[in-house]
Amino acid sequence: MILTQSPKSKWADDALHWIGMTYYVELNFPERAIDSFSRLVKNYPHSTYAPQDQALLAEILRARGQYARALIEYYRFLKLFPESELTPKVWYRLITCLFEVGEYKAMRAQAQAMLKKFPKSTFADDCLFWIGESYFLQEDYKKAREYFQKYLDGYPDGELYFRAGINLARTYEEEGDLGKAIDKYLELKSRFPTDPVLEARLQSAKKRYFKKYKRKYPLAEKK
Repeated sequence: MILTQSPKSKWADDALHWIGMTYYVELNFPERAIDSFSRLVKNYPHSTYAPQDQALLAEILRARGQYARALIEYYRFLKLFPESELTPKVWYRLITCLFEVGEYKAMRAQAQAMLKKFPKSTFADDCLFWIGESYFLQEDYKKAREYFQKYLDGYPDGELYFRAGINLARTYEEEGDLGKAIDKYLELKSRFPTDPVLEARLQSAKKRYFKKYKRKYPLAEKK
């Protein structure tokens, strides 16, 4: 009724927001929620709800597997609300979405831009990891090591520290430098002594080294 009878009232954006939230949270009608959020951002771009609803719009599309549309909405958020408190989080979500669809070059460009603008954000460490991971998947192991090492040096308590360490060692394995791979696995083991994945990778690298050189790797034998 508010939207029909008083579309220019100060409560119109509230009405659209709560219609969208009701469709999304309570009724599980995501397409109708998308419509409501889109209308709010278009018609009331200065609403306090606009940044939140634009972000939700992108997230709903992504959850539904509509990645192309989701990316458009993430980019639109950054254009419309560059100074929002939600910007670092939405920017990071754009970066991970680009990674998911294999747009590694675009992902790295966005991650580098985000690191420059928000070097102290809670997502900065993860950006370094995903840059390294993208290079790893493209078999550019030298660049992958560079970013995994930046993560390990800069964020010793980061949530992705273990994965960064494993993947750093794997870059050496992929290049056939089994000695350096074993060294890195052993360094990581000093911090994660009982992890089964790490132990399996280490033992596999030792076996490959022995098979290749017909002897145990000295540092591994000493350890």
